[in-house]
Amino acid sequence: MNLLLTCAGHRNYLIEYFKEVLGEKGNVFAANSYPETTAMLAADKSFVLPQVNHPDYINILLKLCIDNDIKLIIPLLDIELPLLAKSKDAFLKQGIFIHVSSPSVVELCQDKWETYLFAKQSGINTPKSYITIEDAKKSYKLGEIRLPLILKPRYGAGSIGIEHVEKIEQLDVVYQLVTNKIRQSILSYYDNIEIDKNILIQEFFPRNEFGINVLNNLYHEQVASFALKSIEMKAGETYRAVTVMDEELIQIGRKIGNCLKHEGYLEADMIKYNDKYYLIDMNPRFGGYYPFIHMAGINIPAVLLAWYNKKEIKQEWISLKPNVFSLKGFKMFSINNYA
Repeated sequence: MNLLLTCAGHRNYLIEYFKEVLGEKGNVFAANSYPETTAMLAADKSFVLPQVNHPDYINILLKLCIDNDIKLIIPLLDIELPLLAKSKDAFLKQGIFIHVSSPSVVELCQDKWETYLFAKQSGINTPKSYITIEDAKKSYKLGEIRLPLILKPRYGAGSIGIEHVEKIEQLDVVYQLVTNKIRQSILSYYDNIEIDKNILIQEFFPRNEFGINVLNNLYHEQVASFALKSIEMKAGETYRAVTVMDEELIQIGRKIGNCLKHEGYLEADMIKYNDKYYLIDMNPRFGGYYPFIHMAGINIPAVLLAWYNKKEIKQEWISLKPNVFSLKGFKMFSINNYA
């Protein structure tokens, strides 16, 4: 099986992980809108594609897959997921699988307001959130929410447009600041949202961040969940983390998988505050958490390739070693039995 990682950027470690699984049985290709990335250098072959918002992006991608006998696509960028989710059947008719959930699941995960509503409906703790300035101010006056607040794009990526409000009088000004940042960034791709409902206003908790890796099978059934504690973050991405065997986090991951019914791999951002875990965000793709659990014995590339080839998976691929500390750089580095 030849496979392609799209919008691969600098995720050269994922290229290597898939290469290790495939061996001599296939090639791992990378595609990106510009060539100067570590993933493009690490791939067996790389391709420069137009940006995702190009009107012919899907047709160009489909032809690329057919011409190079690519049977599996692993998308790695948020803004690409809705497009590929809607095009999944067209690729499948050509014998090409796309590792992406349904359009409704992708939309729920990318829309932070819908994620908030999902958490509330599923019985998962989540910070109090508001979609309009008026609702946030009203809640503050009633004493239902405390300061500081955090403002973030309803459809976000990394740490783009995230701002804090220390005084309620700052809310209008900061709201306009975030609006301007959205318009000037890649987030302007999401242009179908009412401008006065494009920002989430949320109660802010001090950083004590954890991640949950949730694995469902291709039939949307929950298979396993894994957890880690983030130690250092830069620009919204985890650079140092340690795996943990926390049953409460694992159960939250299982609840997410059972309620959301996504397909394949998903990452969830959590914050621990006053001994409770709160769901902040969900990403239905390989994200910044994956290499840390891979270094601790998890092998999602092996799992996915087995499933797409209709083969059984091995228990060792989904057995996490706790207390494994890893540092992300050009190469991943890990220490077992971290204290």
